[in-house]
Amino acid sequence: KPTLLATEQDTNKKSVSKSKKHLRIGTDSKDKIVVALTNLGTEDSDWEATASDKPNLSRKRYQKISNLVNETLKLNPKPDYVIFPELSIPLRWLNSISARLSAAGISLIAGTEYHHSDGNKILSKAALVLADNRLGYPTFVKIWQSKLEPAVGEDKELTSKFGKEWEILEQEARSIKNSKPIYIHNGVNFGVMVCSELQNSKARIRFQGAIDALMVLSWNRDLDTFASLIESAALDVHAYTILVNNR
Repeated sequence: KPTLLATEQDTNKKSVSKSKKHLRIGTDSKDKIVVALTNLGTEDSDWEATASDKPNLSRKRYQKISNLVNETLKLNPKPDYVIFPELSIPLRWLNSISARLSAAGISLIAGTEYHHSDGNKILSKAALVLADNRLGYPTFVKIWQSKLEPAVGEDKELTSKFGKEWEILEQEARSIKNSKPIYIHNGVNFGVMVCSELQNSKARIRFQGAIDALMVLSWNRDLDTFASLIESAALDVHAYTILVNNR
């Protein structure tokens, strides 16, 4: 049964603007948070493999990611969040990675490899596995946030090389058309964007005044443009802006 504090939070939701989608997780409150950014390379061959629904699950790749997780667990002070770039985590490994981090009380925000569905549909998603204590004991909640639109040229390349078509999730698109979700996690308000979504100034500005931090999961070689976008986002949104990019 939810704790009394969590129940009290639920009753106070009416005071929150109805124009934004808020997701409240956890009842703790922290004066500061620590965020760990991973330096992880995803090769073009890995992208081609996940685009063709034959992900690279080699021992070498697993060890590379596992080493990063182990290094994260050794950090002092312990991070509250560890963030992985866009398309960097194979779906089959997400649960084992998040379980190890969860056991240490670390929340995971990661860009996962493509999701494939019937009709040659393809979609990129961010996975959030966040610490939660609303049931009265430590646990975690997993949330999927879709990248609603592909990057420039991404959809054309997926179609021409692999015969894949970007999946349009109409229900999800409608629900966050005016505002992407705002996660209120242990009193910290943050939003998540995936790579090219950061270029949408209207989407950025809707976070203004509502978040403490904007987390961006990216795979982009145009470092100069993204450096400017990050600075612009920090000024537009008036929040800490955190970018993790493909190595």
